[in-house]
Amino acid sequence: MTVSALPLARSRPLPHAPLPELLAERPIDPESALGRLFAGAPDPATESALARFVAAAPERLLGDLAPAVRLLPPLERERAAILAAWTDALLATAAEADAPERRLARLHRSALLLARALGGEPSGSPFVRAFVAESQRRSFTRLALDALIAAARARIATPRPAAREDWERRARGVAAPFVHALSGAVPTPATVDAAAALYRLLALRALPADLAVGRTQLPVADLPEPLQYRSAAEIAAAVAAECESVRPLLLRGARALAEAPLTFRRPLAFLLEAALHLLGEIDVHPEALLARPPRLGWWRAHRAAWRARREALD
Repeated sequence: MTVSALPLARSRPLPHAPLPELLAERPIDPESALGRLFAGAPDPATESALARFVAAAPERLLGDLAPAVRLLPPLERERAAILAAWTDALLATAAEADAPERRLARLHRSALLLARALGGEPSGSPFVRAFVAESQRRSFTRLALDALIAAARARIATPRPAAREDWERRARGVAAPFVHALSGAVPTPATVDAAAALYRLLALRALPADLAVGRTQLPVADLPEPLQYRSAAEIAAAVAAECESVRPLLLRGARALAEAPLTFRRPLAFLLEAALHLLGEIDVHPEALLARPPRLGWWRAHRAAWRARREALD
């Protein structure tokens, strides 16, 4: 993976990261999401804390859907945590508070450090070493890693998609390479449908927290700026429209159960059942999402996990 290989965003151009910044030997800003991952570990306690932070990444990202990760074999669980931590840090970079050129510089600096490590250069970062070791076990693939970096770069350039078609492309632009990197193989269209639907569902569940800080991933066409002047009825209408768009993706994604690698079929079965339930809860009362996202609940999560464990793998 090389910085020069990163696809260019098709929205308004961003300033290039200055060459001295890109090649600087100083650490990435430790207060940033990428800086935390790429930091060195001066002592065992720091390294252990970072390992726990990375291991918890799927749970932070998935919330009620996190039991899916426990349906993976241990090695695949670790792989999912490493990839989730890195992808989360990439996308978090787009929403950090400093200037776009500073965020872009961090993004490119992290890409260069990772490319060097994947090329065999020693790294002082425990996370980077774990990432490289996992990639050696089964490649994350350059194409998928470059696409995830491109998705983060595009979000820095354009924080919100303008139209629903832009939002659909953006969701696929994260979901498809993530699944590609996770499995190490190009995903089928049905698998991409399922992954994009899950990504958009998670964005819906994050809507109350996002709106509280003045942002959202929903397209401007559905929820115009300025967000602080949008009424509860307008927000509920945007939520209902998003539910209507996501549901067919989840239903089409059910075909992926027969197409996904065997290792990932049980987690996918859980995710699809749980996601359809959560989406139904949101769709019935979209205005209630503003107060609190729906919860899966222990019994329903336990039932979905039990059903997934009984899923035939052939």
